[in-house]
Amino acid sequence: MEAWQIGLIVFAIVGAAALVLAYRRDRTTAARVKEALRNPPDRQIPGLDPATSAPHYLTDAESRQSPAGAPSTDLNAEQRKALHDRLDTTEVARIPGGYPQREFATDSPTGWAVLDDPLVLVSSDEITAMRELLPVLALLDEHPLVVVAPGFTADVVDTLRANKTRRALSVCPVITDHGPAALADLVDGRPLTAADLQAGYVPRDALGRARRWISDAKQSWIVV
Repeated sequence: MEAWQIGLIVFAIVGAAALVLAYRRDRTTAARVKEALRNPPDRQIPGLDPATSAPHYLTDAESRQSPAGAPSTDLNAEQRKALHDRLDTTEVARIPGGYPQREFATDSPTGWAVLDDPLVLVSSDEITAMRELLPVLALLDEHPLVVVAPGFTADVVDTLRANKTRRALSVCPVITDHGPAALADLVDGRPLTAADLQAGYVPRDALGRARRWISDAKQSWIVV
């Protein structure tokens, strides 16, 4: 065998070994990244009680899936027909504007988000950060929450969607240009500004109530 042939064989063996090592290294790195996404950072968090259970971090894919074994939120055929018939009655107010993502729907066949006995926050300004909603969340007492605003940043929508999908929070953001004062009157509340929310000023009586709130991607119905 000539020298150049021996060199070619050695080169092929070394190259194959390098590919195997690179493949294994990539798999190890990917596994470490995935594990890091699942686990909280290994550091002290100011103000967090050391006895508190460590938070569980979700991947984006997990945040879009309901927990295993979670019951369906779909209406049955009879409930769906009864609600459909009721939406055209005079006791139901309709406003333009609906949820920003299909994942907020609770009834798959119709695409409706149906919330019973929700508290309703009406904001006259765009919701730009989740911290603006923290004082509201503290007042829920297990009620569902409807947040009505002219807009939401993508981070806020994604966070609300993840909490809704994972069943940590029953919530529906609604984007509408309907006048906040008129809408607040419908639900017996009053509109709050971005300055109110950023300052943590959320009086309980500012939150409205509805017997039932229904939204799809384009419009919403309020049973008061």
